[in-house]
Amino acid sequence: MNVQEANLDEPALPALESLDDYIRRYGLLHAEDDDDDRNGEFNGLTRREAESQIHAEQKYLDSVIGKHFDDPCEVDEAQFLNHASSIYYQQSDDYDEAFILVLLSNDSTRTAMVKPLVSLCETVKRAVLSRSRFGLAKSNDNCQNSGENINEMNTANPIMQLSLVEFDSSAAVQFLDAVGTLFQHVCCEHSQQLSDNTLSDKISRKRSIRGTSSSQTQHVIHLIENGKISEQHIVECLRIAHYLQCSMLLDVLSSVLEASIDSKNCMSICSLADLYNLQSLFEASVNHVVGRLDALQGKSDNDETDNDEEVNEDERIQQEIWRSLPNELRSRILTMRNVMRSSVIGRGSKVSGVFFSSGDEFLAIFRETLCDQRERLAEARERRNEVICEREAEWEARRQRRGGWFDASEEARRAFIYSGDVEYALVKIQKQEQRIKTLEAFYEEQKIIFQNSSFGDSNIIL
Repeated sequence: MNVQEANLDEPALPALESLDDYIRRYGLLHAEDDDDDRNGEFNGLTRREAESQIHAEQKYLDSVIGKHFDDPCEVDEAQFLNHASSIYYQQSDDYDEAFILVLLSNDSTRTAMVKPLVSLCETVKRAVLSRSRFGLAKSNDNCQNSGENINEMNTANPIMQLSLVEFDSSAAVQFLDAVGTLFQHVCCEHSQQLSDNTLSDKISRKRSIRGTSSSQTQHVIHLIENGKISEQHIVECLRIAHYLQCSMLLDVLSSVLEASIDSKNCMSICSLADLYNLQSLFEASVNHVVGRLDALQGKSDNDETDNDEEVNEDERIQQEIWRSLPNELRSRILTMRNVMRSSVIGRGSKVSGVFFSSGDEFLAIFRETLCDQRERLAEARERRNEVICEREAEWEARRQRRGGWFDASEEARRAFIYSGDVEYALVKIQKQEQRIKTLEAFYEEQKIIFQNSSFGDSNIIL
């Protein structure tokens, strides 16, 4: 077989396509070409159909995301005004007759107007705006508080329910009343401001109405002074305000607790502030404990007195007491103080349990140190009394031995018995007594602080 016959038996190779044929076959045409039949296919669709489907799916996705996550404060100015005016204060009548059914911990219910809660509580506002999940009823719907009537109304006309069953019922009622009166107070202020300001001023105020003015603070304090918010329910009302994100009441009640910090409640307030991330209250309570630890070390923050000599003397005594403590106790005090200071600098970080758990061990070491100091004081007194007895016996022996030539006056007797090392020992014993009294007072204070470290309203005494 020659070479020509071999070449004839081989299959013929396909001819090479030109660039124009390749572009025409696979639809790589210019965008301005309107012929859909020549634009290729995408999952069985023409290119134009595929683009339309992708745009429709993207539009639907954007609408779903916007429905659930868009913030009215992030839209443009005109949309913000149209949306916010129906919620805040008295710009619209949408919620004037609407109410919310509040569920209390004692298995009872209470109806509350929607408008004050929506205006002042961010949590309620978000719930009301989600119309797809919550319904609103009007006050003329003849709603009763009985369970059967509630079930009937839920079937016919869904009522929004707000559950406060986790909180004390009396505190919840006081909180709702406080929100209502505070809303009326803010409305009066807002109306007076609107009468004297331009539209641009109104826009700026709408964006900052969540701020708490001095008059609003005084109004809440007036409620506390008049018993509208009882002292035993201040902490519980603060918890409700945090739960519903009522910043006006939350800020004022935090300031009230901050002003009432003492050794009995500082750790409980610290735990409360750490739990709810109330930074100012947390720093104030921790600084109180740190200040007491600094006082033991001789670092007093008292700048009110003008008697420098008295201050220096007090600091000298405190420093002597500090140096008399064992290294283990001093190390523990410094460690706890540094932990507390670092927690203030680090803005909380849930460190309450760190120094609360070490409180018992700290008190145990302190108690043991006090026992050692008392034993040493008792031994010093006993030894001094032994020396006095020995010198009295020696004085009597000398008086009998020397007879009339011996100076037996009382002054000479006291000089012989109580002078020298006996007098020196008395000075040291008196200093030790003063040192132990100071340590006992500090121990009792720290005992109150660390034994009231668990969270609860009963531990916070105002």
